[in-house]
Amino acid sequence: MKMAKANEQDMEQAIRLTAVLDNVEKGYFPPSGDPESEDNEPTFFDPDDQEHLRVFYERVMACIEAAPGGLMRVTWGFHTLMHNDIVDPDAETLELHPKLVQNAADATLLDWLDTLSKRDAKSDMHFVTGGVRLYVRTGFGAEVAVSGIGTSVREAIAAAMDQSDSKENGSGN
Repeated sequence: MKMAKANEQDMEQAIRLTAVLDNVEKGYFPPSGDPESEDNEPTFFDPDDQEHLRVFYERVMACIEAAPGGLMRVTWGFHTLMHNDIVDPDAETLELHPKLVQNAADATLLDWLDTLSKRDAKSDMHFVTGGVRLYVRTGFGAEVAVSGIGTSVREAIAAAMDQSDSKENGSGN
């Protein structure tokens, strides 16, 4: 799904509106955003005071008018992120969706295999009971340089990649 992206002005006004609503919810007078004028304003918000209600309305409308449609772009933009496999729906914090994390990991594995192919390395993959075995040779008929075993192709490639990294760093077996 495509959605119009909120711009900086939209974000600023959404944050400003949130501050106005948050203050009133807590019983404080809505902030104007101007520290000098706030010195002359009441500390607490009185919902029975017509002047307080007028100022509250004006400040809410100022946020909305400063970025027409901005609150919709901010709100629906986030909704779009949450419902299009961008953000992990099960996490309590904003984190990438597990599919994106897996795609990045897969890209790393494929890049490693691609690098090997450019070094004239040959690889053999065997599907064995309970898993996958990968052998990587540095040339035709050469000795196995690294190998990896895993319950999936991903795991076998990752194991071979780890072994290769260990050998390159001098800590390999």
